[in-house]
Amino acid sequence: MAVKFISVLGKGPYKECMYRYEDFQQKDEYIQKTLIDYFAYKKINIDKFIILLTEEARKARWEQELKPLLQASRDKILEKDIPLGANEEEIWQLFQCIFDSLDDGDEVYFDITHSLRSLPMLILIVLNYSKVAKNIKIKGIYYGAYEVRKILEGEEVAQIFDLMPYEQLLSWAQAVDGYINSGNADRLRDLSKDILLPKIKNKNIQAVEIRSFVDSLGIFTETINTCRGMYIEGFKNKSKKSVMISAEAMRNKLDRLLQGNNNELKPLSPLFHLIEKDTEEFKNDNNLFTGLAVVRWSIKNNLIQQAFTALEETLKTYVCLRYGLSDTDREHREVIVSRAINLSIKKGEIKYEDLPESHRDMIIRITKELKEDFIAICDNTKQFRNDINHFGFREDAKDSNRFKQEVTKLFERFLTFIESHPIEISSDKEGLF
Repeated sequence: MAVKFISVLGKGPYKECMYRYEDFQQKDEYIQKTLIDYFAYKKINIDKFIILLTEEARKARWEQELKPLLQASRDKILEKDIPLGANEEEIWQLFQCIFDSLDDGDEVYFDITHSLRSLPMLILIVLNYSKVAKNIKIKGIYYGAYEVRKILEGEEVAQIFDLMPYEQLLSWAQAVDGYINSGNADRLRDLSKDILLPKIKNKNIQAVEIRSFVDSLGIFTETINTCRGMYIEGFKNKSKKSVMISAEAMRNKLDRLLQGNNNELKPLSPLFHLIEKDTEEFKNDNNLFTGLAVVRWSIKNNLIQQAFTALEETLKTYVCLRYGLSDTDREHREVIVSRAINLSIKKGEIKYEDLPESHRDMIIRITKELKEDFIAICDNTKQFRNDINHFGFREDAKDSNRFKQEVTKLFERFLTFIESHPIEISSDKEGLF
């Protein structure tokens, strides 16, 4: 691991002007000299200054001009010859040259001021590729805007821009895309720490709000991954115990972000609206709707074990509500409903003496009234869930490719069933289930 500064030297022409960046300014002909002195001023220890040189730039600008100016740093300078990038083969050579300049875990500062043609885009691709392939960290991408310099107090002044916010925006987009397509918020959480932590330390309220939302999104996904499907009044604000509570907390924070006047969020707003849309179905106030939302969300994100677990428990929730039982009472769910479903699946003769006397009549009623198509859904769901939970250690273990197909079919059958056998539920959602 090393800290590296990489810059491309063009053949020019170069002209002297005052370069400014943050609280630093320096009059130079070469932006590379300015940035190297800026790092020294900020006490940023650079291990290697890598200068990428075309053949023309080496002859015209390096040997007789810039190289002598950098003599103080000569022990850290590494010269690398690069092609012009005039054809596809040379572009790949450029890619490989930059990639080979990086080692695992490097921290990289890049100057693109004099990059040729499409090289800035290529550099951005190489750096993002290397973030995965070599776990590098991009610390700065600089551009000295000589072309739009201004005359200030008789001096030509060119501003130096750090293009990191645009690279970070790309990282945000990749992280949100990862969440939307996998349901995994870990990359977003890691990214919020890397990008927002310095701003949070400076008490940037907007950064604090974004970080708080991302953390709540992570908790929401954890509750689904660990099947925290039940909500009871006593949970109150315990987000880590309930999908419903964590979803509400997450969406409240997201709503405040999207409705507020947050400059920090402005470029991220379209991305966060995707998350808002993705979690819309979790805006409800009962266990049945939450269960259905978790099954659908889990199938979409290939969380098949979670989908089967949520489906089996939501089948029980439906029966509880249909017969006026508490869907959060363990005795109602397991002693009455679960037993009634299991008896219906077995289709054997009911032994009344084996049933608890206090619930005997209700168990028998449910067993007699459950529909055949509902019983079949319960039976198939149970079989596939057991196959997963027993790690495939079964004589009739299913092929791996069947699970997503089956849970999708079973869920669709369940939706069709409850539409044809509705029950009334008090909810902020319209309609009956």
